[in-house]
Amino acid sequence: MTSNYITVNNIKLHYVEEGTGELVILLHGFPEYWYGWRNQIPVFSKNYRVIAPDMRGYNLSDKPQNVSDYKIETLAADIAALIKGLGAEKAIVVGHDWGAAVAWAVASLYPEVVSKLAILNVPHPAEMRKAFLGFNFAQIAKSYYIFLFQIPALPEKLLARDLHGFFAKSFEKFKPSGKPSPITVSVIAIYVESFKQQCALTWSINYYRASLRN
Repeated sequence: MTSNYITVNNIKLHYVEEGTGELVILLHGFPEYWYGWRNQIPVFSKNYRVIAPDMRGYNLSDKPQNVSDYKIETLAADIAALIKGLGAEKAIVVGHDWGAAVAWAVASLYPEVVSKLAILNVPHPAEMRKAFLGFNFAQIAKSYYIFLFQIPALPEKLLARDLHGFFAKSFEKFKPSGKPSPITVSVIAIYVESFKQQCALTWSINYYRASLRN
């Protein structure tokens, strides 16, 4: 894997790349960064040119300071510009968690740059909106943290008190039921190191703040 930077949509994005062929863009979720795709990249790269960016606000990519800089339309514009900036007309776009939300937006707003779309863990935005506005209390209860994240400064301060515990609990929810977690202590330490950067939690939580304000 090689590490590179590209300037798109007035920001600098960091990404890792491996393989040749049709372009595949892997979009990470919260609380991750490109490293969340570390096991998939070598597999996909046997047949594709695989790009896994740090989305804006994450890891080594630029971190604009305003909540409005993280609107879904802006996030989608980043990825559409990334595809073009990499010299491709279209790409297979794969998204997990927040990356999936961005992938939905890219396909909706820039369908001309998406050849195929793969979504993990996130329903279509129209269905999510319907659940919230229709007072689907089961979904609202599962999404409680989205509302908690609207509080300025407090969520990131609480999470920063025990980053290791935060990541351990977050990744425990990702593992298949009844099976041991594949996330080791050393892997958690890598995530902790990335999110120790100044205000790293704030920029990633701003995705949630911008989503409700928009």
